[in-house]
Amino acid sequence: GLSPLLAADWSYALQKRSTFMGAATITQPIYTGGRIEAAIKASEITANCAEYNLQAIINSKTTMLVEYYYGTVLAEYDVKLRESAVAGIKQHLHDAQAMEEEGVIPHSEVLYVQFRLSEAERELATSTSKLTLAREALGRILNRECSEKLTDRIFVVNSIYNIDYYIENSININPIILDARGNIALSEQRVKLAKAALLPEIAAMGGAIVASHNLTNMLPRWSIGIGLRLNIFDGLVKERRLAAANKANEAIYTVAEETTNSITLITENEYYNTTNSLKDVAMMKSSIEFAGSYLATKIEGFKEVLTPSRELIDAQLELQATELKQIAAAYDFCKSLARLLEISGLSDTFIEYQQKAILL
Repeated sequence: GLSPLLAADWSYALQKRSTFMGAATITQPIYTGGRIEAAIKASEITANCAEYNLQAIINSKTTMLVEYYYGTVLAEYDVKLRESAVAGIKQHLHDAQAMEEEGVIPHSEVLYVQFRLSEAERELATSTSKLTLAREALGRILNRECSEKLTDRIFVVNSIYNIDYYIENSININPIILDARGNIALSEQRVKLAKAALLPEIAAMGGAIVASHNLTNMLPRWSIGIGLRLNIFDGLVKERRLAAANKANEAIYTVAEETTNSITLITENEYYNTTNSLKDVAMMKSSIEFAGSYLATKIEGFKEVLTPSRELIDAQLELQATELKQIAAAYDFCKSLARLLEISGLSDTFIEYQQKAILL
């Protein structure tokens, strides 16, 4: 009775040799020790720091543009004054030669006027060269040629805000300080990442076979589960990384504090530079009035042959020098104001000061 059973083919193929399958798996982290949150925050902080660095560059370029632009305006005004001085001395030379022919003044007076004329022409040539260089520097900033005369004039304003306003803004919105604070936050996330590396990872996993050919029915078509991963020993690398991250964090705190203190001091310095320039402009006004009155007196005296040529020319040059000093003080105001606004994070408000300007 066993013969038929023994004669039967009891072989069974568990899995054919030619087969393929396509599967999909999904892993969902459940607990990573804060790795994911720290990485996301670190990427956000890095993006913000990049924006702060870009804004700092823009503010610096704005200050540079103000310095070069109004520096060119100052150079143009200097050339204009030098040309006026040369023209005036030439007229005095013509008058002196006429008076010498009439025997009113000695030849030494004419020689002195000729000497001052040669000096004025030399100074005019120097000022013209400086103007050429100033226009070339401005052209590099604007990336175009600047050979034409600029239409804007150097300006001042009646007053600026209190120093506390600029210090508060420098602390709160200065991009350099914001970048330093971003570095602190980024360093803290690095510490969190170093701590998270010491903790286990837990994740839910699932998979399913979505397509197959000649696949055995004994293999399940889907599966789910929970996995845990913990590196027991790696030569204390992670512990050392955590210690290094803590030390770096302390150093960054110190650097950020020093940066804040330095910027506060620079803000105060630029504020006082700006206000002092305003005072200089105001004080030069009375000096110009005095020099103008003094020149008028010398002109009348020269016509009446009571004033020698040297005193007349000196009075004229003194008036022009005083006017140039006032314009230079106003230029210092514009330059210091731009630096003050840059360090305060307010470079984009420079145009607001231009709108309420007193032109010189």
